Amino acid sequence: MGYLPATLPGSWTAKGVLNGQNLVQGNFTISPGSPLQISGPASLSSGTVGTAYTPVAFTATGGTGTGYMWSATGLPSGMSFSSAGVLSGTPGSSGNFNPQFKVTDSGSNTATKILSLTIGAPTLQIQPAFDIVDVHKSAPTTAFRPVLLLQTNLALANQWASK
Repeated sequence: MGYLPATLPGSWTAKGVLNGQNLVQGNFTISPGSPLQISGPASLSSGTVGTAYTPVAFTATGGTGTGYMWSATGLPSGMSFSSAGVLSGTPGSSGNFNPQFKVTDSGSNTATKILSLTIGAPTLQIQPAFDIVDVHKSAPTTAFRPVLLLQTNLALANQWASK
């Protein structure tokens, strides 16, 4: 009967003995594999609601077996994370998110990583319905008075008032 030393990893000599006679003797080394971990990315770039997010491929190192399976929770609406470890999509909501990414190796070992993801609201662009220069050119003798347009309700972008 034999026992493994309490200090692993390391190198040892082992003997197989039966009725006082050495049957087998040899050296062996125990070295644990590297632990499974998510190695990239270190951070995520911000995105904008309604604009396709540039895909990000995640990477892992260590673990056992061959291949990894990926999953994520806490993503903004419109975003997805493939089982191959690719984050993509078109965000549908703005805010600060902290999704958790998880990788599982073929030996059922897991590693997780939480990254911050900021999704901003789209930029509001205001364009006049007519070209003021053309209006002025078409009626050069008419007095021209500047018009200030005010948006009266952010939720209804087409409601305007002039003063």
